[in-house]
Amino acid sequence: MQKSTIRKIAVIGTYMPRQCGIATFTTDFCEALGAQFPQADIFAIPVNDCDEGYAYPSQVGFEIAERDIESYRQAAWPYQVLLALANFNWAIFEGLGGRVFWGGECRKG
Repeated sequence: MQKSTIRKIAVIGTYMPRQCGIATFTTDFCEALGAQFPQADIFAIPVNDCDEGYAYPSQVGFEIAERDIESYRQAAWPYQVLLALANFNWAIFEGLGGRVFWGGECRKG
């Protein structure tokens, strides 16, 4: 196994049990990162499409409300993360949250 100086990795996207391909990918990706870098704290920050959220496992650190820009900002502050990965999909991030990633108006390109 490789030794890494990165101690915390946040993966942003949908997460299982939400039923979508990105959620499956994010879940599998977090598990693969954890296996490759067991000394790192790997956690997910899922984007919810419903107010009640989902029954997430312990790898979930914080939940983002899909259409609430303030929840995107709040997700950034409590963690001292050196690496954050966003599984981007326009269907998820094109609303308010897309402005967080692109710094202004969302543009499809």
